[in-house]
Amino acid sequence: MIYFTDKRNTMTPEERSALDAWLQADPMPCTPPEEDAPLYADGFEDAAIGIAERCGQPPLVVYSRTRCVDILMTNGMTEAEAVEYLEYNLVGAWAGEGTPLVMHEMSFSEIQEFFNGWL
Repeated sequence: MIYFTDKRNTMTPEERSALDAWLQADPMPCTPPEEDAPLYADGFEDAAIGIAERCGQPPLVVYSRTRCVDILMTNGMTEAEAVEYLEYNLVGAWAGEGTPLVMHEMSFSEIQEFFNGWL
C-alpha cells in the first residue's frame, strides 16, 4: 500500500496498521489534508527527482518511474510485479490536486516518437 502524506505528520506503526484496516474497508479515502498541499509517496523518497509546475496549478512532487520500480524490486518484487504495483498504487491513484507525478525519463526524440503514436 502506498501512502500519500503531506509530511507535516508522520504515522506510527500503530497508526499505519489502523489506516491499513480502514483502507481495506474503503479503498478510496485519499484526500489531501489541505487544498493544494503537495503530497509525497511514502517509501519512494529516493525516487523523487524534482518538482513540476504549471500556470495556475500547485507545484507537484515528481518521481522517476525507473527509480520507483528499482525501489520495489529492492524490496523483493520482480520487475513485472513492481511495474504492476506502481501502475495501480501510484500512477493509478488520485489523492486530490496534490497527487504526485510519475515521470518516464526520455530524450526529446523519444518524447516526440511517443506522441506521434497518438496521432
